Amino acid sequence: MANRFKDLKWWQKLGVLGAIASILGCLVIFREYLWLALKWAWAGIGSVWSHLTDDSAIPFWLLYALLLLILILARKVAVSWLGGLRLPSGVLTPQHYYKDVFYGIVWRWRYPSKHYLRPEEFVPFCPICDLELQRTQFESHVIPVHLYCDNCRKLFTIESESVSGILDYMVREIPRRIRSGEWKERFSSGAAE
Repeated sequence: MANRFKDLKWWQKLGVLGAIASILGCLVIFREYLWLALKWAWAGIGSVWSHLTDDSAIPFWLLYALLLLILILARKVAVSWLGGLRLPSGVLTPQHYYKDVFYGIVWRWRYPSKHYLRPEEFVPFCPICDLELQRTQFESHVIPVHLYCDNCRKLFTIESESVSGILDYMVREIPRRIRSGEWKERFSSGAAE
């Protein structure tokens, strides 16, 4: 194994030596405070030890061990009780609603967090083969919108809206469906599955 210090350039060696000198200098300057801190820590350890070994009807160490055991059990009970408040795994929540059909095209999205149900990152998919569709034009204000499926070789056209209009509509419509509960109907009918 090579000596790393020998492989350093002279200015790197100077930096390492300077750091070592600084640490040693701090130890020299603050040696009295360090000694006082060590004495204080040792005195604290001694006080705790003498307290734990003091004579009493029940040894203090046993009381502290029982207290620790009670705290551990209380935490386990609290976690299991609070865990019981969670929804069962089969219950649908609005976070399960991440796919639906708009303008005859399947759209998927995500929510930024489980508490903020404003959808983002919309992606169109082919309603026939479920391949992600490509936009044929990239200006967000152009009407109509053309989306192309490479797999089916089919062009989907949304005549009445621009890309920004479509996205704006979905950003408003999805929370409305969540608030009204309509998303559950769409989920159970298979439109959103």
